[in-house]
Amino acid sequence: MSISFDKCNTYIKIYRFFVEKKYITMGDTQNTWGGRRRGAGRPQTNSKLYSLRLPEEFARIVDEQENKTEFIRHCISSTLKTEHSKIGELGEIEIEQVSY
Repeated sequence: MSISFDKCNTYIKIYRFFVEKKYITMGDTQNTWGGRRRGAGRPQTNSKLYSLRLPEEFARIVDEQENKTEFIRHCISSTLKTEHSKIGELGEIEIEQVSY
């Protein structure tokens, strides 16, 4: 199969047209999409995601709540407050210093 000179020139002109219009690249340009960008991705938070299994009776109580996250946070914080108040009832604790 032979390609005439005119046909070859036509192919070159078509190729150059697509390169100029940036429909195709010559390989020496970098993609401008993807990769790390400032402000991209999910915003950082100071929270951590947990997944847990609850007994059926607890799950039923949690499912009844409108805001499950707030309910669980409230339960944990009220439990911590109760526990911390009980620690004060124990009295003073002596801390032994250990040297290595």
